[in-house]
Amino acid sequence: VSQSRYSTADCIVYNASEKVLNIIDFKYGVHTVLAKENYQLGIYALGAMATWGIEPTKIVLHILQPRHMSGVRSWSSWTVDRDWLKELKQDVFKAVATVDYAEAKTGDHCRWCPAKPVCPAIAREVTDSFSAIESDNLQLDDIVKIYSKKNLIEQWFQSVEIMLLSKL
Repeated sequence: VSQSRYSTADCIVYNASEKVLNIIDFKYGVHTVLAKENYQLGIYALGAMATWGIEPTKIVLHILQPRHMSGVRSWSSWTVDRDWLKELKQDVFKAVATVDYAEAKTGDHCRWCPAKPVCPAIAREVTDSFSAIESDNLQLDDIVKIYSKKNLIEQWFQSVEIMLLSKL
């Protein structure tokens, strides 16, 4: 889609003789994540096909969750429906073409974003959270507003610290 946008798949296995592409993703969280119609894994499949110039006859998405809340390792697999993959590809290209990065929105997705330390949307939200501190009369509502952004602020500062330490 774009050389400036990337992600890393945990494991991609292509059996050239059988033309089978397997996309395997390791999820360390405890909540159930399914392979069926999983956009992230579908995008990995599209990327593998484009990068390697392959046309597999079968694509299987897999998710392994060793810490699943059931206490038992969870393994989910799904053989990709070609119509779903075609639609996903169209959706991805359309989304990338129409994105306005100046209007990026923060959310749960930010926790995994490698651009977090330099993201203008996160920096704006963090600094806006602290704008009330400039007041001589800090109210409980102001403190609650700042505290509601605690996770985002902590994640942002941690990502900034990692970036800065990597530059030393």
